[in-house]
Amino acid sequence: MSKATDYKLIQTNFMAMPRVIAAPGKYRTRCGEIVEVFHIAQKRSPYGWHYAWGEYPDETKTKEGWEVSGRILPHTETDNDIIEKVPAIAA
Repeated sequence: MSKATDYKLIQTNFMAMPRVIAAPGKYRTRCGEIVEVFHIAQKRSPYGWHYAWGEYPDETKTKEGWEVSGRILPHTETDNDIIEKVPAIAA
């Protein structure tokens, strides 16, 4: 596949996924960790990705980026994918 075809396939997959990250706040990852999303891009990148940025609120403050679908990768589920918003009372 050419790079253009690869990007088109990634774009199609992300655009077809439901949106999980709708606003800044606390979210739960697939492995149960809580992360803080602090920024969401205003529009999609040229490749169709709509980015969100955040960090793990532990002592490391590890930075991470997700697509608003909650996924880090378009074709693979990972432990660090965001799966749901944490209710305010549990945050």
